[in-house]
Amino acid sequence: MNIAPPISMPEALGYTEAEARFLYIVATHSGYFVARQFLAFNRSPLGKRTTLLLEQTSNKRHARTECFPKSGTVYHLFSGVFTARSTARTFAPPRTRNRNIQRRIAMLDFVLLNQG
Repeated sequence: MNIAPPISMPEALGYTEAEARFLYIVATHSGYFVARQFLAFNRSPLGKRTTLLLEQTSNKRHARTECFPKSGTVYHLFSGVFTARSTARTFAPPRTRNRNIQRRIAMLDFVLLNQG
């Protein structure tokens, strides 16, 4: 699967090219992600880069942090900034159960592993 996102808009919001590409993939395939997926996507160790992305998405209100007892911390993108549909619209977060979120995270794992 070759994913070529229109990443100019997220870059204009202050995200790097790699962050914009990752957030576009998350928004189009899952809507949810965990920090380990961003680390695997960038092939980088846990550190400043991950922390900056997570803080930036929270501060700009593009993502919300959800904590689950079994799953840990999950980030939910809820802004229309990363989708091709709309740049000004903010989506209301859907009511989903924990198992559906786990399924979405697993789908994102599959997409990230099969990009080539």
